[in-house]
Amino acid sequence: ITFKTLMICITAICVCLTTISAITLASKHLRRYTVPKEQRQIVRIVSMPMFFAIVSLLSVLFYQQSIYLKPLMAAYEAFCVAGLFFLFLEYVCPEEEKRTAYFSAVENKDKKGNVIPGGSLLWFNVRNSPPFLRSTQRTWVCVLQFPLMKALLTIAEIGTQAGNVYCANSLSPDYAHLWLLLIDIFILGPALTALFKFYGRLKPVFPRKHHALAKLVAFKGIVIFQFLLDVIFGILNGKTFKPSAKFTYNDLYYGLPMMITAFQALCFSLAFHWAFRSRMY
Repeated sequence: ITFKTLMICITAICVCLTTISAITLASKHLRRYTVPKEQRQIVRIVSMPMFFAIVSLLSVLFYQQSIYLKPLMAAYEAFCVAGLFFLFLEYVCPEEEKRTAYFSAVENKDKKGNVIPGGSLLWFNVRNSPPFLRSTQRTWVCVLQFPLMKALLTIAEIGTQAGNVYCANSLSPDYAHLWLLLIDIFILGPALTALFKFYGRLKPVFPRKHHALAKLVAFKGIVIFQFLLDVIFGILNGKTFKPSAKFTYNDLYYGLPMMITAFQALCFSLAFHWAFRSRMY
């Protein structure tokens, strides 16, 4: 048995288990579809591990095509980040027409605890806010820029891969990998930070039955783990991992990280049953 065959078997098992887990959880919400604005976001998020696992299996099966498949995971992930933000909005202020007034009324405090006028999150009324607040507290901009920019980065990555100027194993400025990685870090950081700040600032307002912190931790776990996996293998594949009689270059470069991704997807899919439970609906 070759190492690739072993990886295919392991990844296929992970895909089957992840698919069963994700469909089971999604079907629970769909059977109790009593709050559509919340549950449509939940179904989208809990389907993410299944999508990751399927893409991972296809990438292990078809090494050369994996460079065009893998970026799709990041794009789906980015839209789920926005989905989690919209879910939190529903928890805090379900009536959309009242959000401007609601967030404007939230007190904003400086490091010394003094109240700063203008509202904490400055929802859509940033035009009338003090200049020093406009650039720092546009929570919705920080989050919603992520799926848009990530979609553009995905197109750029697929295009540069096709043009043989991406080179994932190199951090040379001569290749697109370095620049796209830096842009990715630049857009990911504000989105995650904004979500954490949003939760931290409004933590007392979140209904306890929804376990918002569990959702945030579980979802951010899969996002951060995938990001670190990409960075680690991007570095190690060019230096530490070398082909041998048992492992080909393609096994280490394409197969191994995607097999780990499939296993990670299975683990988080199971964790989502705890974080995104349906019993409160």
